[in-house]
Amino acid sequence: MRVGISLVLRRMSEKPWFKSYDEGVPHTLKPYPPKTLLDVVSETARERPNHPALLFKGAQVSYTQLERESDALAAALVAQGVAKGDRVALLLPNCPQAVIAQFGVWKAGAIVAPLNPLYTERELEHALNECGAETVVVCWSPTKFRDTWSSAASRPSPWWARCCGENWWQRKGGE
Repeated sequence: MRVGISLVLRRMSEKPWFKSYDEGVPHTLKPYPPKTLLDVVSETARERPNHPALLFKGAQVSYTQLERESDALAAALVAQGVAKGDRVALLLPNCPQAVIAQFGVWKAGAIVAPLNPLYTERELEHALNECGAETVVVCWSPTKFRDTWSSAASRPSPWWARCCGENWWQRKGGE
């Protein structure tokens, strides 16, 4: 067994996937700096605060707005008990709020689990159970989600939701 593991490790160190790279494709990310997307957004917000970060249906969100709103969401998530490594589901359509939420979740140290907002109740319950999310971010009136939540909460499930849409959250079982 040990010989097999060392053989795999040796082959991994040889990086055989490089053989399938097209000619001219570098085997490293250099000269790119070792930065995260959050670092790039923060830098851009400082250097070009009014520059548009997001364009959506004729409206724009500046880097300053993106930074400020994602910081606010991160603070709200942490205040609600979201901790580093927690999974946070985003039940959002393709819109600026989805980007803001993704950055906010990352800033809170949590893991983003994007879900399709068109899921049926059964699909949503399955997806939430599978991803292990304890928090769900929505950007519309959560009436539909409350109905789904009430139905799903009546069955045993490891997840509970804090919905950041209208400043409400509810623990599974109505606590």
